[in-house]
Amino acid sequence: MSRKKDMRATFVVHFFQHYRYNMLVNYPSCFGEIWFSFMTSKFIKSIVLAVMVFSIAPALPVYGAKAVKTGYLQDYARLGHVGGVPVEQVWVDPDFDIKNFSTLYITPVQVAPGAAQDAQSLANAKKLSKMMQAQMVSSFKTTEMFNVVAGNSFLKKGDKSVLVLQTRITIIDNGKGWVRNLIGFGAGATTVQLEGKVFDARYKRTYMEFADRRVNPGNRFFGGKKSTCDAEFLQGIDLKRISQALVDLFAYTKENSPTSKKPPVTRRFF
Repeated sequence: MSRKKDMRATFVVHFFQHYRYNMLVNYPSCFGEIWFSFMTSKFIKSIVLAVMVFSIAPALPVYGAKAVKTGYLQDYARLGHVGGVPVEQVWVDPDFDIKNFSTLYITPVQVAPGAAQDAQSLANAKKLSKMMQAQMVSSFKTTEMFNVVAGNSFLKKGDKSVLVLQTRITIIDNGKGWVRNLIGFGAGATTVQLEGKVFDARYKRTYMEFADRRVNPGNRFFGGKKSTCDAEFLQGIDLKRISQALVDLFAYTKENSPTSKKPPVTRRFF
């Protein structure tokens, strides 16, 4: 019996010595094999994938939703998307030549009756409308597309060189901050829709119409509570982006104006 016990003891000692040697010398490869075996389990992979989705989903943006018809614009059926322009729906008169206008008058941003479903959303709309006008005036001044960019009505009435940009917040909804923070996946997202038209000050001919609706679920994963629960903060970001998108739209219109498409006139002197 003592000999059998000695053999067993010797075997156990050799086994653990061998195991310890492999763990010390070949630790990286051993750990890699264990990790690979662990991760190849379908159940474990499903759990890891679910955790990743639930962690990142609240941070996924939901921008560029299709605008809702509110009756503010003349014809929603003619609106479409212009490639390269980050405004959701646009219509541009083919005869519109922005080079015929030297002044852009940006009217105060209106808030449509019934745009907000609750008092806090309405309060946000009134506050953000002032910010939006100032943002557009500032953005267009940096482009040098017009000699004058103004946000007040000191301009001469009926001046044929004046182009008017008129906008209105037609839909605004604060959503639910706690839902955005806890659930994500777009639930409880804020909504803001801006519609507008461009016409000349003299004849009131409409040259352009647009509508852009933004839905924002917040960004809990990267920005924390501030960027998720604060509806005014999210709506302000979206309106600033729309403001810059309008600058891009005007630049596109200028590059594709009727005079820009015509070949240059060649003068012959003999």
